[in-house]
Amino acid sequence: MNALHLDHLVHSYADLADPKHLEYDYLRIFNELAEASLRKRMASRFLFIGGGGYTLPRLLELTHPSAEVDVVEIDPAVTRVAQHYFGLPRHTAIHTINEDARWFAMRTSETYDVIFIDAFNDLSVPYHLTTREFAQTLRHRLEPDGVLVANLVDDYQAGRFLASYARTLQAVFPHVAVAMETMDDKESIRSTFVILAATSPLPPITAPTLTPAELRRYLAERRAILLTDDHAPVDNLLAPLFTDRFVDEQE
Repeated sequence: MNALHLDHLVHSYADLADPKHLEYDYLRIFNELAEASLRKRMASRFLFIGGGGYTLPRLLELTHPSAEVDVVEIDPAVTRVAQHYFGLPRHTAIHTINEDARWFAMRTSETYDVIFIDAFNDLSVPYHLTTREFAQTLRHRLEPDGVLVANLVDDYQAGRFLASYARTLQAVFPHVAVAMETMDDKESIRSTFVILAATSPLPPITAPTLTPAELRRYLAERRAILLTDDHAPVDNLLAPLFTDRFVDEQE
């Protein structure tokens, strides 16, 4: 099993003997949404913001050759590592764009059935990819029945990033849901969550999901704010994660 470390965190695992292996539960949720799209149209178009080990793009290329997959990865070195260590063929139908995702989304005229955001590290979040303005750009890059899905890490009880990002997407999309790997993630200090957003009703998923009433209460309890290009204090919203990792270690 190969592991990709970026910014102190393991971002990807790859079992070169089993390309269908998905180590992380959030990737299984991502794949579930991809499969739902492919049931509607075999030639679905997918955009991945953040390449990492190219785990799901490689799987989709293997299992659904008719699907079109674009990957925006800002660091060309990450793409080279994926080619060298993670089984990404040098000659592949996966189209990689090595540039900032916001710049790409502003310039392209392409539209997608699912846009996956896999660019949020636990303590290193590119704030310009979290704002209402960027969400508005991505809405224009989605098909009418398309889905935007993102994974992020937060402390459900003490953090405010999850709630604020969900509120921000609600300002752009009429349908927003928050899913988690297990219900225990509500009690954990550091958990991975998946947020789905769409202009049409969201497809059902098997992962535990907050009900609309639970999401409304959560956003109110965590004092969710609207993230904009003028005000996106992501580091402050993630402060409990910093405290847990660094303050406790020093003590």
